[in-house]
Amino acid sequence: GTTSFMPTNFGEKRIWCHILLKKRHPNFPIVPITIGRFGANMLYIHENTKTKVRARGRGSRHLEGKDRKEAPVPLMIAITADVENAKDFRKAVDMVLTLLSTQVQTGFEQFCEQNELGKKLS
Repeated sequence: GTTSFMPTNFGEKRIWCHILLKKRHPNFPIVPITIGRFGANMLYIHENTKTKVRARGRGSRHLEGKDRKEAPVPLMIAITADVENAKDFRKAVDMVLTLLSTQVQTGFEQFCEQNELGKKLS
């Protein structure tokens, strides 16, 4: 992922991290599993860290801007927070990484078993 400072329209500084998602099989529902049922995973992280966490980019189904289109960037989880919230921001990044390495990885392994695919798809 990438972490940096980003000025807002109001001159406040925000910190952000983009965790790129690699879709290892075209039929694996990585975004719904990551977001959780009715957004439960993202909401849980937000409520515990007061950060903004969302999927964005190609394949995210997150529509942006006045044109209401997916951003023309790679699929990712974007995490943003106020600079003053750096401790909880780091916690949110850790929570997303844990989510990806547990629930999403387990979901992918189950997907491979159900579809009789090898686990080492690239």
